[in-house]
Amino acid sequence: MGQNLRNKKVCIVVYGVVDPRAIKTARALAKAGAKVAVLAFTYNYADFTNEPFSVEYHRPAEPKPSTRASRPLRVAENLSVKRLGKCYLESRHGRFGQRLIYEALIGANPDVIHAINADTLMGAAQAAEDIAVPLIYEAYEYWPDHSKDKVVTRTRKQRLFLVDAEANYMDKACAAITVSPYLAREYQREYHLDKQPVVIYNAPTEIEKSTTSAHKPLKVVFAGNLRQGLNLESLLEAARRVPNIQMTFMGTGPLFGVLSAQVISSEHAANVQIVPAVPYGELLTELNSYDLGVIPYDPYDRHLEGALPNKLFEYLSSGLAVLATKTTAFQELSGFQDFGTYFESPSVKSMSNALRTLADSPCRVSEMKQKALQYAGVYCGDVQGRRLRELYESVLKGEAA
Repeated sequence: MGQNLRNKKVCIVVYGVVDPRAIKTARALAKAGAKVAVLAFTYNYADFTNEPFSVEYHRPAEPKPSTRASRPLRVAENLSVKRLGKCYLESRHGRFGQRLIYEALIGANPDVIHAINADTLMGAAQAAEDIAVPLIYEAYEYWPDHSKDKVVTRTRKQRLFLVDAEANYMDKACAAITVSPYLAREYQREYHLDKQPVVIYNAPTEIEKSTTSAHKPLKVVFAGNLRQGLNLESLLEAARRVPNIQMTFMGTGPLFGVLSAQVISSEHAANVQIVPAVPYGELLTELNSYDLGVIPYDPYDRHLEGALPNKLFEYLSSGLAVLATKTTAFQELSGFQDFGTYFESPSVKSMSNALRTLADSPCRVSEMKQKALQYAGVYCGDVQGRRLRELYESVLKGEAA
Protein backbone atom coordinates (compact mmCIF):
# COMPACT_ATOMS: atom_id res chain seq x y z
CA MET A 1 0.00 0.00 0.00
CA GLY A 2 1.26 3.47 -0.87
CA GLN A 3 3.70 2.65 -3.70
CA ASN A 4 1.78 4.72 -6.24
CA LEU A 5 1.50 7.61 -3.78
CA ARG A 6 5.16 7.76 -2.78
CA ASN A 7 6.76 11.07 -3.81
CA LYS A 8 3.61 12.18 -5.63
CA LYS A 9 2.85 15.86 -5.16
CA VAL A 10 -0.70 16.32 -3.91
CA CYS A 11 -2.27 19.78 -3.63
CA ILE A 12 -5.24 20.01 -1.27
CA VAL A 13 -7.26 23.18 -1.95
CA VAL A 14 -9.19 24.85 0.87
CA TYR A 15 -11.13 28.12 0.71
CA GLY A 16 -11.16 29.21 4.33
CA VAL A 17 -9.52 27.83 7.45
CA VAL A 18 -7.53 24.60 7.35
CA ASP A 19 -9.98 22.55 9.41
CA PRO A 20 -9.33 19.29 11.33
CA ARG A 21 -10.68 17.10 8.52
CA ALA A 22 -8.34 18.68 5.97
CA ILE A 23 -5.47 18.17 8.40
CA LYS A 24 -6.38 14.48 8.81
CA THR A 25 -6.51 14.11 5.02
CA ALA A 26 -3.09 15.70 4.59
CA ARG A 27 -1.57 13.54 7.34
CA ALA A 28 -3.03 10.34 5.91
CA LEU A 29 -1.58 11.02 2.46
CA ALA A 30 1.79 12.10 3.86
CA LYS A 31 1.89 8.83 5.82
CA ALA A 32 1.95 7.00 2.47
CA GLY A 33 4.91 9.07 1.27
CA ALA A 34 3.08 11.72 -0.73
CA LYS A 35 4.43 15.26 -0.80
CA VAL A 36 1.37 17.13 0.39
CA ALA A 37 0.81 20.87 0.09
CA VAL A 38 -2.37 22.50 1.39
CA LEU A 39 -3.26 25.64 -0.57
CA ALA A 40 -5.35 27.68 1.85
CA PHE A 41 -7.18 30.78 0.63
CA THR A 42 -7.75 32.56 3.93
CA TYR A 43 -6.55 35.31 6.25
CA ASN A 44 -6.72 32.94 9.23
CA TYR A 45 -3.16 31.76 9.55
CA ALA A 46 -2.01 28.91 11.78
CA ASP A 47 1.36 27.29 12.42
CA PHE A 48 1.82 23.90 10.75
CA THR A 49 5.63 23.75 10.85
CA ASN A 50 5.65 20.46 12.79
CA GLU A 51 3.31 18.68 10.38
CA PRO A 52 4.39 16.21 7.65
CA PHE A 53 2.82 18.50 5.04
CA SER A 54 3.19 22.12 4.02
CA VAL A 55 0.58 24.88 4.04
CA GLU A 56 0.77 27.70 1.51
CA TYR A 57 -1.43 30.67 2.33
CA HIS A 58 -3.02 32.68 -0.49
CA ARG A 59 -5.14 35.80 -0.27
CA PRO A 60 -8.82 34.98 -0.80
CA ALA A 61 -11.08 36.93 -3.15
CA GLU A 62 -12.34 39.16 -0.34
CA PRO A 63 -10.89 42.03 1.68
CA LYS A 64 -9.19 41.39 5.00
CA PRO A 65 -11.64 41.98 7.89
CA SER A 66 -11.28 45.24 9.78
CA THR A 67 -8.96 45.16 12.80
CA ARG A 68 -10.05 48.47 14.33
CA ALA A 69 -10.22 48.48 18.12
CA SER A 70 -13.65 50.13 18.18
CA ARG A 71 -16.44 47.64 17.50
CA PRO A 72 -18.78 50.21 15.87
CA LEU A 73 -15.97 51.26 13.53
CA ARG A 74 -15.16 47.60 12.72
CA VAL A 75 -18.78 46.87 11.88
CA ALA A 76 -19.13 50.02 9.77
CA GLU A 77 -15.92 49.33 7.89
CA ASN A 78 -16.81 45.70 7.22
CA LEU A 79 -20.29 46.65 5.98
CA SER A 80 -19.10 49.45 3.69
CA VAL A 81 -15.49 49.23 2.57
CA LYS A 82 -15.38 45.44 2.75
CA ARG A 83 -18.54 45.08 0.68
CA LEU A 84 -17.18 47.32 -2.07
CA GLY A 85 -13.82 45.57 -1.93
CA LYS A 86 -15.45 42.17 -2.17
CA CYS A 87 -17.36 43.21 -5.31
CA TYR A 88 -14.12 44.43 -6.89
CA LEU A 89 -12.11 41.32 -5.98
CA GLU A 90 -14.84 38.94 -7.14
CA SER A 91 -15.09 40.77 -10.47
CA ARG A 92 -11.33 40.44 -10.87
CA HIS A 93 -10.69 36.95 -9.50
CA GLY A 94 -14.09 35.26 -9.81
CA ARG A 95 -16.61 34.39 -7.14
CA PHE A 96 -14.72 32.52 -4.39
CA GLY A 97 -11.54 33.34 -6.31
CA GLN A 98 -11.63 30.54 -8.85
CA ARG A 99 -9.04 32.34 -11.00
CA LEU A 100 -6.73 32.66 -7.98
CA ILE A 101 -7.17 28.95 -7.28
CA TYR A 102 -6.48 28.09 -10.92
CA GLU A 103 -3.30 30.20 -11.05
CA ALA A 104 -1.96 28.80 -7.77
CA LEU A 105 -2.47 25.23 -8.96
CA ILE A 106 -0.91 25.87 -12.36
CA GLY A 107 2.13 27.30 -10.55
CA ALA A 108 2.30 24.33 -8.15
CA ASN A 109 2.05 21.76 -10.97
CA PRO A 110 0.93 18.86 -8.75
CA ASP A 111 0.43 15.20 -9.62
CA VAL A 112 -3.02 15.13 -7.98
CA ILE A 113 -5.45 17.93 -7.09
CA HIS A 114 -7.77 17.42 -4.10
CA ALA A 115 -10.52 20.06 -4.02
CA ILE A 116 -12.43 20.48 -0.76
CA ASN A 117 -16.01 21.76 -1.11
CA ALA A 118 -17.84 23.48 -3.91
CA ASP A 119 -16.13 26.86 -3.48
CA THR A 120 -12.82 25.40 -4.77
CA LEU A 121 -14.20 23.03 -7.39
CA MET A 122 -14.35 25.21 -10.51
CA GLY A 123 -10.79 26.53 -10.30
CA ALA A 124 -9.45 23.11 -9.31
CA ALA A 125 -11.28 21.29 -12.12
CA GLN A 126 -10.06 23.74 -14.75
CA ALA A 127 -6.48 23.46 -13.51
CA ALA A 128 -6.64 19.64 -13.41
CA GLU A 129 -7.84 19.58 -17.02
CA ASP A 130 -5.09 21.92 -18.23
CA ILE A 131 -2.29 20.15 -16.31
CA ALA A 132 -3.78 16.74 -17.20
CA VAL A 133 -3.72 15.37 -13.65
CA PRO A 134 -6.36 13.52 -11.60
CA LEU A 135 -8.93 15.56 -9.67
CA ILE A 136 -10.42 14.29 -6.43
CA TYR A 137 -13.40 16.23 -5.10
CA GLU A 138 -14.48 16.11 -1.45
CA ALA A 139 -17.83 17.53 -0.28
CA TYR A 140 -18.19 18.13 3.45
CA GLU A 141 -21.82 19.15 2.96
CA TYR A 142 -24.68 18.35 0.60
CA TRP A 143 -24.43 21.48 -1.51
CA PRO A 144 -27.59 20.99 -3.66
CA ASP A 145 -29.65 21.74 -0.54
CA HIS A 146 -27.45 24.62 0.60
CA SER A 147 -30.08 27.16 -0.50
CA LYS A 148 -32.41 25.75 2.19
CA ASP A 149 -30.02 26.65 5.00
CA LYS A 150 -31.97 28.49 7.71
CA VAL A 151 -28.83 30.44 8.63
CA VAL A 152 -28.07 32.46 5.50
CA THR A 153 -24.33 33.10 5.57
CA ARG A 154 -23.98 33.59 1.81
CA THR A 155 -25.83 35.63 -0.79
CA ARG A 156 -28.25 34.02 -3.22
CA LYS A 157 -25.73 34.46 -6.06
CA GLN A 158 -23.03 32.75 -4.02
CA ARG A 159 -25.30 29.80 -3.18
CA LEU A 160 -26.29 29.39 -6.82
CA PHE A 161 -22.62 29.52 -7.82
CA LEU A 162 -21.78 26.67 -5.44
CA VAL A 163 -24.56 24.46 -6.77
CA ASP A 164 -23.68 25.26 -10.38
CA ALA A 165 -20.02 24.46 -9.72
CA GLU A 166 -20.93 20.96 -8.59
CA ALA A 167 -23.46 20.44 -11.37
CA ASN A 168 -20.88 21.40 -14.03
CA TYR A 169 -17.67 19.97 -12.59
CA MET A 170 -18.34 17.15 -10.11
CA ASP A 171 -18.48 14.56 -12.89
CA LYS A 172 -15.04 15.73 -14.08
CA ALA A 173 -13.44 14.32 -10.93
CA CYS A 174 -11.75 10.92 -11.07
CA ALA A 175 -13.22 10.28 -7.64
CA ALA A 176 -15.63 12.05 -5.30
CA ILE A 177 -15.81 11.80 -1.52
CA THR A 178 -18.65 12.58 0.86
CA VAL A 179 -19.50 11.95 4.50
CA SER A 180 -22.29 9.35 4.59
CA PRO A 181 -23.90 6.61 2.46
CA TYR A 182 -27.19 8.55 2.32
CA LEU A 183 -25.49 11.64 0.87
CA ALA A 184 -23.48 9.49 -1.55
CA ARG A 185 -26.74 8.12 -2.96
CA GLU A 186 -28.27 11.60 -3.13
CA TYR A 187 -25.24 12.97 -4.97
CA GLN A 188 -25.37 10.19 -7.54
CA ARG A 189 -29.08 10.77 -8.09
CA GLU A 190 -28.83 14.58 -8.18
CA TYR A 191 -26.03 14.77 -10.75
CA HIS A 192 -26.56 11.43 -12.57
CA LEU A 193 -23.06 10.29 -11.63
CA ASP A 194 -21.80 6.98 -12.99
CA LYS A 195 -20.71 5.93 -9.50
CA GLN A 196 -21.59 6.97 -6.00
CA PRO A 197 -19.02 9.09 -4.16
CA VAL A 198 -16.80 7.18 -1.77
CA VAL A 199 -17.77 7.58 1.89
CA ILE A 200 -15.01 8.63 4.27
CA TYR A 201 -16.25 9.45 7.75
CA ASN A 202 -14.97 12.51 9.59
CA ALA A 203 -13.59 10.44 12.46
CA PRO A 204 -10.76 11.11 14.93
CA THR A 205 -7.48 9.29 14.47
CA GLU A 206 -7.16 8.79 18.24
CA ILE A 207 -9.34 6.67 20.55
CA GLU A 208 -9.55 6.92 24.33
CA LYS A 209 -8.32 3.77 26.09
CA SER A 210 -11.21 3.38 28.53
CA THR A 211 -14.50 4.83 29.71
CA THR A 212 -16.33 4.98 33.04
CA SER A 213 -19.70 3.84 34.32
CA ALA A 214 -22.49 6.41 34.05
CA HIS A 215 -22.38 9.21 36.60
CA LYS A 216 -25.16 10.35 38.89
CA PRO A 217 -26.43 12.80 37.84
CA LEU A 218 -25.93 11.80 34.21
CA LYS A 219 -23.33 14.02 32.52
CA VAL A 220 -24.60 15.09 29.11
CA VAL A 221 -22.71 17.17 26.53
CA PHE A 222 -23.18 18.87 23.19
CA ALA A 223 -19.75 19.65 21.74
CA GLY A 224 -19.54 21.71 18.57
CA ASN A 225 -20.36 24.94 16.83
CA LEU A 226 -22.90 26.97 18.82
CA ARG A 227 -24.86 28.55 16.00
CA GLN A 228 -28.40 28.97 14.75
CA GLY A 229 -30.09 26.18 12.83
CA LEU A 230 -28.86 23.31 15.01
CA ASN A 231 -31.84 23.16 17.41
CA LEU A 232 -29.65 24.08 20.38
CA GLU A 233 -32.12 26.38 22.12
CA SER A 234 -34.69 23.56 22.11
CA LEU A 235 -32.08 21.21 23.57
CA LEU A 236 -31.36 23.69 26.35
CA GLU A 237 -35.07 23.88 27.19
CA ALA A 238 -35.34 20.07 27.10
CA ALA A 239 -32.36 19.70 29.44
CA ARG A 240 -33.78 22.31 31.80
CA ARG A 241 -36.85 20.08 32.25
CA VAL A 242 -34.74 17.10 33.40
CA PRO A 243 -33.14 18.17 36.70
CA ASN A 244 -31.35 14.84 37.30
CA ILE A 245 -28.88 15.46 34.45
CA GLN A 246 -25.96 17.87 34.18
CA MET A 247 -26.06 19.38 30.67
CA THR A 248 -23.00 21.08 29.14
CA PHE A 249 -22.82 23.01 25.88
CA MET A 250 -19.16 23.09 24.87
CA GLY A 251 -18.12 25.23 21.93
CA THR A 252 -17.87 28.64 20.35
CA GLY A 253 -20.07 30.55 17.95
CA PRO A 254 -22.78 33.20 17.71
CA LEU A 255 -25.12 31.40 20.14
CA PHE A 256 -22.58 31.20 22.96
CA GLY A 257 -23.75 34.47 24.49
CA VAL A 258 -27.43 33.78 23.78
CA LEU A 259 -27.38 30.38 25.49
CA SER A 260 -25.34 31.76 28.39
CA ALA A 261 -27.89 34.55 28.89
CA GLN A 262 -30.76 32.05 28.86
CA VAL A 263 -29.07 29.99 31.56
CA ILE A 264 -28.36 33.05 33.70
CA SER A 265 -31.91 34.41 33.37
CA SER A 266 -33.69 31.12 34.10
CA GLU A 267 -34.56 30.13 37.64
CA HIS A 268 -34.71 26.49 36.62
CA ALA A 269 -31.49 25.95 34.64
CA ALA A 270 -29.03 25.19 37.44
CA ASN A 271 -28.28 21.89 35.71
CA VAL A 272 -27.08 23.58 32.48
CA GLN A 273 -23.74 25.22 31.78
CA ILE A 274 -22.14 26.81 28.71
CA VAL A 275 -18.35 26.43 28.45
CA PRO A 276 -15.80 27.42 25.78
CA ALA A 277 -14.44 24.87 23.33
CA VAL A 278 -11.16 23.16 24.19
CA PRO A 279 -8.33 22.82 21.63
CA TYR A 280 -9.05 20.00 19.19
CA GLY A 281 -6.07 17.98 20.43
CA GLU A 282 -7.60 17.94 23.93
CA LEU A 283 -11.20 17.30 22.91
CA LEU A 284 -11.39 13.51 23.31
CA THR A 285 -9.82 13.59 26.76
CA GLU A 286 -12.26 16.31 27.83
CA LEU A 287 -15.28 14.47 26.43
CA ASN A 288 -14.18 11.25 28.13
CA SER A 289 -15.39 12.69 31.47
CA TYR A 290 -19.02 12.76 30.22
CA ASP A 291 -21.60 10.00 29.74
CA LEU A 292 -23.83 11.00 26.84
CA GLY A 293 -23.19 13.05 23.70
CA VAL A 294 -26.21 14.68 22.03
CA ILE A 295 -26.86 15.48 18.34
CA PRO A 296 -30.20 17.36 18.33
CA TYR A 297 -30.42 18.56 14.73
CA ASP A 298 -33.75 19.18 13.02
CA PRO A 299 -33.43 17.38 9.64
CA TYR A 300 -35.19 20.02 7.54
CA ASP A 301 -33.09 19.26 4.44
CA ARG A 302 -31.29 16.31 2.85
CA HIS A 303 -27.94 17.36 4.28
CA LEU A 304 -29.13 17.11 7.88
CA GLU A 305 -31.23 14.01 7.11
CA GLY A 306 -28.12 12.31 5.75
CA ALA A 307 -25.27 13.80 7.77
CA LEU A 308 -23.05 11.75 10.06
CA PRO A 309 -21.29 14.68 11.72
CA ASN A 310 -17.79 14.64 13.15
CA LYS A 311 -19.15 14.95 16.69
CA LEU A 312 -20.74 11.49 16.38
CA PHE A 313 -17.32 9.91 15.91
CA GLU A 314 -15.75 12.19 18.52
CA TYR A 315 -18.32 10.92 21.01
CA LEU A 316 -17.52 7.30 20.06
CA SER A 317 -13.76 7.84 20.33
CA SER A 318 -14.31 9.36 23.78
CA GLY A 319 -16.41 6.43 25.02
CA LEU A 320 -19.75 8.28 25.17
CA ALA A 321 -23.22 6.92 24.56
CA VAL A 322 -25.01 8.87 21.81
CA LEU A 323 -28.49 10.43 21.68
CA ALA A 324 -29.52 11.74 18.26
CA THR A 325 -32.50 12.72 16.15
CA LYS A 326 -33.97 9.74 14.29
CA THR A 327 -32.66 10.39 10.77
CA THR A 328 -32.04 8.03 7.88
CA ALA A 329 -28.27 8.32 8.30
CA PHE A 330 -28.28 7.27 11.96
CA GLN A 331 -30.76 4.46 11.34
CA GLU A 332 -28.51 3.07 8.58
CA LEU A 333 -25.27 3.27 10.58
CA SER A 334 -24.16 -0.18 11.68
CA GLY A 335 -24.06 -0.52 15.46
CA PHE A 336 -25.92 2.68 16.29
CA GLN A 337 -28.56 0.90 18.37
CA ASP A 338 -25.78 -0.70 20.45
CA PHE A 339 -24.09 2.56 21.46
CA GLY A 340 -26.90 5.05 20.83
CA THR A 341 -30.60 5.81 20.89
CA TYR A 342 -32.94 8.26 19.18
CA PHE A 343 -35.24 11.18 19.79
CA GLU A 344 -38.44 10.36 17.98
CA SER A 345 -38.53 14.01 16.89
CA PRO A 346 -36.36 17.10 17.52
CA SER A 347 -39.07 18.68 19.69
CA VAL A 348 -38.48 19.83 23.26
CA LYS A 349 -40.93 17.23 24.58
CA SER A 350 -39.33 14.34 22.71
CA MET A 351 -35.81 15.34 23.71
CA SER A 352 -36.70 15.83 27.37
CA ASN A 353 -38.46 12.43 27.45
CA ALA A 354 -35.39 10.71 25.96
CA LEU A 355 -33.03 12.46 28.37
CA ARG A 356 -35.24 11.55 31.32
CA THR A 357 -35.37 7.88 30.27
CA LEU A 358 -31.59 7.66 30.01
CA ALA A 359 -31.05 9.52 33.28
CA ASP A 360 -33.20 6.85 34.95
CA SER A 361 -31.25 4.01 33.25
CA PRO A 362 -27.59 4.33 34.32
CA CYS A 363 -26.82 0.64 33.70
CA ARG A 364 -28.03 0.94 30.12
CA VAL A 365 -25.96 4.08 29.57
CA SER A 366 -22.88 2.33 31.00
CA GLU A 367 -23.34 -0.53 28.54
CA MET A 368 -23.73 1.92 25.65
CA LYS A 369 -20.51 3.67 26.68
CA GLN A 370 -18.57 0.41 26.50
CA LYS A 371 -20.08 -0.35 23.10
CA ALA A 372 -19.09 3.12 21.90
CA LEU A 373 -15.40 2.36 22.41
CA GLN A 374 -15.80 -0.97 20.63
CA TYR A 375 -17.35 0.70 17.59
CA ALA A 376 -14.74 3.45 17.71
CA GLY A 377 -12.31 0.74 16.61
CA VAL A 378 -14.55 0.09 13.59
CA TYR A 379 -14.90 3.71 12.47
CA CYS A 380 -12.04 5.72 13.97
CA GLY A 381 -8.28 5.46 14.41
CA ASP A 382 -6.58 5.01 11.02
CA VAL A 383 -9.60 3.29 9.44
CA GLN A 384 -10.66 6.31 7.37
CA GLY A 385 -7.05 7.19 6.52
CA ARG A 386 -6.54 3.70 5.04
CA ARG A 387 -9.73 4.08 3.04
CA LEU A 388 -8.50 7.41 1.65
CA ARG A 389 -5.13 5.95 0.67
CA GLU A 390 -6.83 3.02 -1.05
CA LEU A 391 -8.93 5.49 -3.04
CA TYR A 392 -5.82 7.39 -4.14
CA GLU A 393 -4.10 4.16 -5.12
CA SER A 394 -6.99 3.20 -7.37
CA VAL A 395 -7.08 6.66 -8.97
CA LEU A 396 -3.32 6.66 -9.63
CA LYS A 397 -3.63 3.20 -11.19
CA GLY A 398 -6.16 4.69 -13.57
CA GLU A 399 -9.15 2.98 -11.99
CA ALA A 400 -12.02 5.47 -11.77
CA ALA A 401 -13.53 5.35 -8.28
